[in-house]
Amino acid sequence: MKFITVLALLVFVNSQIIPTTTGTCLVYATDGVHCLVCISSLQLDTQGNCKLYPLISNCNIYNATSSTTQCSSCASGYLNGNGACLKMVANCISATNVNYCDHCAPGYVLVSYSNCFSTQVANCSAGSLPRTVNGVSYCQVYTIYNCITLSTAGNSCLSCSPGNSFLI
Repeated sequence: MKFITVLALLVFVNSQIIPTTTGTCLVYATDGVHCLVCISSLQLDTQGNCKLYPLISNCNIYNATSSTTQCSSCASGYLNGNGACLKMVANCISATNVNYCDHCAPGYVLVSYSNCFSTQVANCSAGSLPRTVNGVSYCQVYTIYNCITLSTAGNSCLSCSPGNSFLI
């Protein structure tokens, strides 16, 4: 008696099992044809295909119609800039430019279009101080220049770099 082993990847679509022959897609769209999630060695493109593209950091979906490798959709916290994924301002959830934020994440307030500061002023981290402007309270980050040793609270300088001194 001869046994034959057949391996296939099965996918459920609308409660139906859809077998795949290529094995490049992990999760299919409801049409059973286009992919939503590829296997880890391949990248998803705008046409729902899984292909091997040159890796673009923080890219979720590659542009299938471009003659060069470009990203079409970037990961959260990154902005698509000419096909590359660029880091947005910290705690920003929506931007049209990497240097300016349009909307900050919950718990943060937009200050001068370029910074998202925490509104948890009771818990400002080391290197930031509570500040209130126009009735909005937030933690503003500050830098102590030419400081060699910061206090344990991080809000004062204990020793300055050579050639610098404390201002009183």
